[in-house]
Amino acid sequence: MQITENNGRGDQGCTKVIMLITDGAPSSYKGIFDKYNGDKSVRVFTFLIGDEAIDFEQVTQIACYNRGFMVHIQNMADVAEKVQV
Repeated sequence: MQITENNGRGDQGCTKVIMLITDGAPSSYKGIFDKYNGDKSVRVFTFLIGDEAIDFEQVTQIACYNRGFMVHIQNMADVAEKVQV
């Protein structure tokens, strides 16, 4: 019997994702994603929170480099518009 990383259940066609909710990222962390997600099998969706958040480029690169997308949520009013689709 072969045990896989998800306890033998198989992925059953599911997509693996990471949702990164942050108020900023000082780097795109490309080296880390190259090492652990080199085949881009895990999609990364980033949510930049806060009106004063400034790391747009880095957070966008994390998402785009890993087949995801980035959303900037400036305040509570943005949540319904940008997240609850």
